[in-house]
Amino acid sequence: DEAGYDFRAVTRERQNMAVRIIHELGLSAFMNAYFLDHLFSLEDNLPYADGTAKNPDHLPPLLDRRDLFLLESFQVRNGNYESVSESQARLKLALKYRRRYGAHIFATTTTTEREPFSAEKFNYAWWSALLYGLDGFGWGEPNFSARSNALPDHQCTLEGTMLRAFEHSSTVGSDNKHFWRKAGNYLIVGDTTTHSVHRIRSDGFVEPKEIDTLLTSPLGRSLLTCGGGA
Repeated sequence: DEAGYDFRAVTRERQNMAVRIIHELGLSAFMNAYFLDHLFSLEDNLPYADGTAKNPDHLPPLLDRRDLFLLESFQVRNGNYESVSESQARLKLALKYRRRYGAHIFATTTTTEREPFSAEKFNYAWWSALLYGLDGFGWGEPNFSARSNALPDHQCTLEGTMLRAFEHSSTVGSDNKHFWRKAGNYLIVGDTTTHSVHRIRSDGFVEPKEIDTLLTSPLGRSLLTCGGGA
């Protein structure tokens, strides 16, 4: 935790020193910085940094395919749904850095004492993580990074046939309203307005402009939840 430049003592040299020691011990680093550029960018002067000279030599990170980084407040930030623009921007950045350096993406929501758990928000975030192929996901309790944390076993299951279909499916498509991914003869669609996920029968290619029509049609559509399809 506290691996970003928004903490005054953190620099790229210090990050790399920690990762180097971890690797020498045969272990994997798991780093958390809310602003992912603070972990991966070669630039020195980045927004939200506390202090200057964070990476004056423009050093690359030592994080690689042995390591993990956290995508904090994924889809749910402090108990509220993250805005579409912010969630898409952070996801694209995380996926870009995973492709470049190989480090794995683990995501967590963040919540408050007012609503420690929401089945609807958990469902939306869980399916989002699956559609985008993140490497791990968990529901963050109000004190997820503190000693007083609880870790309830919130589960979501996926039938084997759909899982195998995802393994051989195409990449994620998205626009300002939906994100989607093919799974066999189905299209799995996340709706950013209703924060719901649907399975639509689709034997062939679907144009993005057709998705609204498919979602409003009762034929061949089912709502996906962590309790199964409805």
